[in-house]
Amino acid sequence: MADIGYKVSVRSLCEFAAKRGDLDLRFTPATTAAEGVELHQLVARRRRAEHGDHYQAEIRLQGEFENLRVSGRADGWIVPTQTLEEVKSFRGRLDKMPDNHRQLHWAQLKIYGHLLCQQDQLETITLTLVYIDAADNSEHLLVEHWRAELLAAFWCDTCGAFLSWAKAELLLRQDRDNNLRALNFPFPDFQRGQRQLAENIYQAIKSERCLLAEAPTGIGKTLASLFPVLKAGEKLDKIFYLCAKTPGRALALDGLAQLKVPDLKVLELIARDKACEHPDLACHGDSCPLARGFYDRLADARAAAVALRWMSADTVKKVAAEHQICPYYLSQELCRWADLVVADYNYYFDDSALLYGLAVSLHWRVAVLVDEAHNLIERARAMYSARLARAQSKWALRVAPKALHAPIKVLEKRWQALLKGKALAQRFTFDQLPDNFLIALQNLITDCSRWQAEKGQPLEPALQELFFAAGQCLRIAELADDSYIFDGEKTGRGEAEIHLRNVVPGPWLAPRFEYSVATVLFSATLKPLDYQCQLLGLPADTVTLMVPSPFTASQLRVTICRDISTRYQHRETSLPLIVDKIFTQYQAEPGNYLVFLSSFDYLEKLATALQLAAPELTLWQQQRGMNETERQAFVENFQPQANGIGLAVLGGAFGEGIDLTGDRLVGAFIATLGLPQFNPVNEDVKQRLDACFGSGYDYVYLYPGLQKVVQAAGRIIRSTKDRGVLYLLDDRFSQRKVKALLPDWWQVN
Repeated sequence: MADIGYKVSVRSLCEFAAKRGDLDLRFTPATTAAEGVELHQLVARRRRAEHGDHYQAEIRLQGEFENLRVSGRADGWIVPTQTLEEVKSFRGRLDKMPDNHRQLHWAQLKIYGHLLCQQDQLETITLTLVYIDAADNSEHLLVEHWRAELLAAFWCDTCGAFLSWAKAELLLRQDRDNNLRALNFPFPDFQRGQRQLAENIYQAIKSERCLLAEAPTGIGKTLASLFPVLKAGEKLDKIFYLCAKTPGRALALDGLAQLKVPDLKVLELIARDKACEHPDLACHGDSCPLARGFYDRLADARAAAVALRWMSADTVKKVAAEHQICPYYLSQELCRWADLVVADYNYYFDDSALLYGLAVSLHWRVAVLVDEAHNLIERARAMYSARLARAQSKWALRVAPKALHAPIKVLEKRWQALLKGKALAQRFTFDQLPDNFLIALQNLITDCSRWQAEKGQPLEPALQELFFAAGQCLRIAELADDSYIFDGEKTGRGEAEIHLRNVVPGPWLAPRFEYSVATVLFSATLKPLDYQCQLLGLPADTVTLMVPSPFTASQLRVTICRDISTRYQHRETSLPLIVDKIFTQYQAEPGNYLVFLSSFDYLEKLATALQLAAPELTLWQQQRGMNETERQAFVENFQPQANGIGLAVLGGAFGEGIDLTGDRLVGAFIATLGLPQFNPVNEDVKQRLDACFGSGYDYVYLYPGLQKVVQAAGRIIRSTKDRGVLYLLDDRFSQRKVKALLPDWWQVN
């Protein structure tokens, strides 16, 4: 037997070698993964009922071509008739399916057919594509009869097209692994605390366990996570480095650039709205020039991108422009060939996450690094929540084609009935949505899907917004359990919106943690660790780590101002006191300072008070809705040896992810505990968490608030050489329970 150097699934082989023509998303939306599994199981039950033991489902097949091994599972095998089936679920009209989709399905089935003929020494075989309609569960069969030698020829052509790429990939992987074994840390030594974090991450990967690690800001967590996972990653297929925000991706790419691993293929994924070159055009060849002939030009673009190894978002855009294909979908194709992917949380943790879906379907062994993991709870809650507004139906009706007026009007009637029972309530809660409301949502989704498939064009934006919101609402309503709160509120005369709010995302994240070889979650603010473990659903054998700080109390002078209250009712009277603290400190030690407040309204009032009291001060302030360029300009105001005061909202863009080393920042004032608002929603969440864990107030208010405070304070001391001051401007910081959540190395005055 040939020495097997490269392994590939049937699906990956065919998607590489058999896709042709346009990128075409008109035959959408497809069924969800869960629906697809359910429909496959339905077909299997029908076949067993008809054929009994003569039907076999999920047939594992594999074969070799030179030093290439191809494997996969065929959906069904009917022994008496020698019929091999490949099942595909769909929505809409089958005759509107693009030809290249059908060709890909036939390619997969023919490869399976060859493997089965080879295994059972068959001379002929019947191949059947079974398309099952998600709307009515009806089956549509396409049947072809094949001779084994013709399938063998197709096998040779397909594998041959892949083999040259596979050989290059194998050589590259060998070179990469050799380089990883020889990889050295890019600095003469680790910082204090950095080595401990790196060693624990290495052991977590090797022992295949999750690690939850709190490590101080400024010790170099990015390098401390990347270096060990690369050293331990020889038997991994992929590494996913997941970030909460854009600055996190930039830091990860900077860290990888410092490590300088030859032949490591690095890919950065960005959101579709940032990658798309033609957001006003639909994703098919009749509309967008970058979709036209996409798969015909993909091979050259893919080869060009992979040859560069460094596939940042800008690089992918440049390669896509050179080959005139869509950069967003090029980056999705490149996920299959990258060694390390830097992306947002949602690419792995969302319900329909691309990276998680690929990993499971292609059986990748993956390690997952979660940067700034204190953000994951809130982000995950949002991923598994839904919002639906009545106004969406009204706007959709204005632009919808007449064929779709009926389901929208039915939904509007269901809204009326829902609100009729809540006539006196501004805000209301409910145990579940009425069945007729859910049916109206399902009918709307079905009719919109059918219309898109028949017309071959996308929905108008307002109708598309309703379509997606209805789909998310329906999915959440079906899977919701005691970890959810259903509530609604009146938003105007005859207007309302409903929310299906996830409170504990752990049950939905747990499969992601279980699938990975190891997941490492790290941040400067994870205290208390039990809070993170419980809400995120981490495995019971998760290792926890608290890395001591390399910084000393002499580096940061921390003062609690017990004469100030920033509670809502005291904010007006607090302004003169805060102005005095800022101005006194600034006069004593001029330099750049950051002031964090609880809201934009409070920020604007303080800015006015500062300007009146000390017009000579140089001020700059965070504005609502700043774009990336404006945020960067705010940060660039903090120049070395300069003097000025920046005002920002705690928990916003400038409370984490910015690095102001040396005298770019000499101090900070935090005029809030960062506690979320006391409102009916948070109070409902508190009650639900009280029932689950007995710590509702802490879980909803105290822990999230103090995490923001510590993150913001972490902007001051970034290295063992930095010095600075921190003023905590609220008497509540002196409470024992609050002080216990502050970093151990702080010496609080």
